[in-house]
Amino acid sequence: PPVSNSLIFNGKIKVMAVGGPNNRRDFHIEMGEEIFYQIKGGMDLDIVVNDSIVRIHIREGEYFLLHAGIPHSPQRYPN
Repeated sequence: PPVSNSLIFNGKIKVMAVGGPNNRRDFHIEMGEEIFYQIKGGMDLDIVVNDSIVRIHIREGEYFLLHAGIPHSPQRYPN
């Protein structure tokens, strides 16, 4: 699990704040879309596309929309 996470809103959508570095390398799938917004520093989002791993760099101030059902593994680093 993430080093620090907090459920901010839980309704039709869920809003979570997630922080800190992580060491997870496993992939998971969500049934809904996920929006990643990087407040500080950068992160990598590894996703599976056509049986290959694709790394998406999300930099400070950037958003990324991940569609539902895509296996993914967020990689956060110390800032």
